[in-house]
Amino acid sequence: MDKDNVGINNEKSLFHGTDGSNVTHINTQGFNRSFAGKARGTAYGNGVYFAANASYSEGYSPQSGNGRHMYVAKVLVGKYTQGRQGLLNPPCINASRPEILYDSVDDGGGSIFVIFHDSQCYPEYLITFQ
Repeated sequence: MDKDNVGINNEKSLFHGTDGSNVTHINTQGFNRSFAGKARGTAYGNGVYFAANASYSEGYSPQSGNGRHMYVAKVLVGKYTQGRQGLLNPPCINASRPEILYDSVDDGGGSIFVIFHDSQCYPEYLITFQ
């Protein structure tokens, strides 16, 4: 991604709220796009969702037996464009080169990011709160 995106800050620290029942899996296996849409919608595509603001991800962190859970993750967003429902991969950058895709998508405002490859993110910190 660095080679393809010279001069672009590819990495962002973003937030991901989750149910307590997912914590062990995320801690051992990382984030998994196969679960896209199981608990929430897929307004910008079928991938793993991250938010720029912790307050947004807080809404996806329901109370469980030992508190609420949110991750701070390192996410490789690279070149991105606005997502849409039904995307299984990021769209192509140029229709004449359909094999060259964006790296991720967002909500159109840079507040929500969606990645489609699990290797694009790393759960750096788990925050447990009340």
